[in-house]
Amino acid sequence: MVKKRIMGSLYFDDHPTTVGSRYDGQELTIGNTVPGKEITWVDVNGLLIADRCVCLRINAEQLDGLRFTAGKTISIDGQRYLCRLLKVGAERDVPNEWDAALDATSEDDKLWHWKDAFFWGQEPVKGWAAIRTLRGDNSARRWRYFSASYRNVLVGFRPALEPLRPDTLNPDK
Repeated sequence: MVKKRIMGSLYFDDHPTTVGSRYDGQELTIGNTVPGKEITWVDVNGLLIADRCVCLRINAEQLDGLRFTAGKTISIDGQRYLCRLLKVGAERDVPNEWDAALDATSEDDKLWHWKDAFFWGQEPVKGWAAIRTLRGDNSARRWRYFSASYRNVLVGFRPALEPLRPDTLNPDK
């Protein structure tokens, strides 16, 4: 059985924003839950993965600058998390977090909302530091790559949350 959690909200410039909004260079974070602007997460063996892109029209360089690629510490309703991009494979058909999540749940678009939207992965394509991996669009397992500066309304940020222990030191990774 798939476990979902509904919590947290997307913020642009410290203002709660609707999930799926277009990114236009604002400060972006995920924080406390605001009714009507909640994010739905799928729990895959303790890793919480957004069920869709929380914002669109953002590129990998922008996500790097916001420190979401490898992860930064955030707080949602008093709980701390490492918020980061998923590992989706530096090469096609290598084991990775996204495919493992699909294997543990399903490829159903009603669960993951991958149709018509790519999302950025954490790793660069093997051998090309300026090229990043993307997943989604016309198949849950589709693997593509683009320049890290590529920006399009169909490319977004699908965050993953790793819960942190309350005593974890590292307030601003």
